[in-house]
Amino acid sequence: MKNLEVKDDIVLDDKSNPLEGIHSQQFQFEIEFAPEKGTEKVVLEVLKNKDYQTTIWYDVNTGILHVDRSKSMAAEQAPADHMQNGTWFKFLEDYTAPVAMTNGKIKLKVFVDNYSVEVYAGNDTIVLTELVFPYKDADLLNLYAVGTPVNATYSFATMDSYRKDNTDMRNLSGTLADAKDQLERGQGNYTDESFKALQDAYKAAFAAAFNPDSTQNSINLANYALTNALTNLRANADKPITVTPEKPTTVTDIYDSTAKPVVSETPAQAVSAASVSSEGTPTAAATGLGMTLATAIGALAGAVFTNRKRREQE
Repeated sequence: MKNLEVKDDIVLDDKSNPLEGIHSQQFQFEIEFAPEKGTEKVVLEVLKNKDYQTTIWYDVNTGILHVDRSKSMAAEQAPADHMQNGTWFKFLEDYTAPVAMTNGKIKLKVFVDNYSVEVYAGNDTIVLTELVFPYKDADLLNLYAVGTPVNATYSFATMDSYRKDNTDMRNLSGTLADAKDQLERGQGNYTDESFKALQDAYKAAFAAAFNPDSTQNSINLANYALTNALTNLRANADKPITVTPEKPTTVTDIYDSTAKPVVSETPAQAVSAASVSSEGTPTAAATGLGMTLATAIGALAGAVFTNRKRREQE
């Protein structure tokens, strides 16, 4: 660490910025603050220029920590949304984690190194790590609180980047994402030669992206080669594409509109419905039921008559 700066018992509000005048894209920042009643949030903006920034902030009311890169770069330059490891990946997004206060305080550790932002909280048990692609002039910082001002203590120190050259990775990142999507879909009907060229270009570009000795020129060349490999994918002329159409989903697949809805019936209605055929004639079941009912009624009438006779004789 270099240029260590420690500040004790400073007041954070929405009118001043204690980090004003600092320019860095590689630094370590630690802060501890105690929200007051009425404090809404504490905010740290990093990798900032006049138009874009990545925002780290703690919502006091919800207890949620945010690392928001939705305004970290222009939408047309951001990596495309895509499926990654079974999860839909969105770059320009706000990522969050719940963080409870300890003894009424929040402590955060922030590490920024050009293309990565890491935030540790909860005694280092919670971490949000995000990939970013800042503009070269995005080296400003802004620290403030919204609502009731809060007392805070912080330390700030610059770090050496693992890269020798502060390269712009935005174009290569988007091309890598496109190539990865294509490779995961498989060769399909593409020729062996063109698909292998894409595999080789992807490996070379990936290595360049994570090589600390890469220069801006080598990054640009890797992006150019990978873009060409994607563009030059060729289909086999002797291997026609076979498409198996999916069964269309129709209304009748889900619900038979001709079927009559089930309606609650009284016992009498149920007997009536079950006792008549479609031609309107009594069914065998209805006939048997009628005979059973007649027998039961006759037996009941006989019992009533016998009881009446007994009472008359008494």
